[in-house]
Amino acid sequence: MGLIDSGTKVTTRHEKVIANGFPVQTNEVVTGLKRQVDAINQFKNVHLIGRASGEGWFLDSLIKNAYRASEVV
Repeated sequence: MGLIDSGTKVTTRHEKVIANGFPVQTNEVVTGLKRQVDAINQFKNVHLIGRASGEGWFLDSLIKNAYRASEVV
C-alpha cells in the first residue's frame, strides 16, 4: 500500500491472541442470557441494548435495535 517504506525495520511488536474471536452460542449461554434478561426486565428504568438484550446477534440488527431503543427513551 506504500504506507511504510520497504526498508523499515520492526523494533517492537505486540500480539494478542483471542481464542474464540466470535462468541460461541451454546445452549447454556442462551439459557443464561434469557435468565439475565428476564431478571433485568423487571426494572422499568433499565433498557438493555446490544447482545445483552437477547434481541439480536449480528451487528446490523443490533444497530437497528439500539436506534429504535433510543427513540423510546
